[in-house]
Amino acid sequence: MFTGFQPRIDALKAVLNGKDVLLGMYNSNALGLMDTESQLNIIAKELGANNLGETVGETEKAAHGEEASWETIIHLDPEYMFILDRSTATGAADEGVMGAREVIENDLIQELDVYKDGKIVYFIEHADVWYTSTGGVQALDTMLADLEGALLNG
Repeated sequence: MFTGFQPRIDALKAVLNGKDVLLGMYNSNALGLMDTESQLNIIAKELGANNLGETVGETEKAAHGEEASWETIIHLDPEYMFILDRSTATGAADEGVMGAREVIENDLIQELDVYKDGKIVYFIEHADVWYTSTGGVQALDTMLADLEGALLNG
């Protein structure tokens, strides 16, 4: 059962290993930078990406990330951004909260190569899996499929 995961992980690792990334959580119209121990840990821990968010603020980030200015993100200039949409996962998106893309893809971020190259990855469709699942075969399969769709099938 688990043997099918390793080739998928290896293919994703070939894309992300050593790449500078930002892991973020979009929450109620704000973006928090996540540490490597966050819900997005597979990206840094298993796939070998360099999480630039570790260099910003406290060593241990708040539960929903450490809020960073757009200027900080521009300064970090990531090769990829991975954004977990907590507002969607918790249903807040239905309560007047602006969408993640709407907030994040502002005029400043649009100047970065990460935007121009289409390397901002949003976890919206399966946000609940990314936000609440801490393991399990079905959750891992969904997460890998989301990453494959964004990184391998584009």
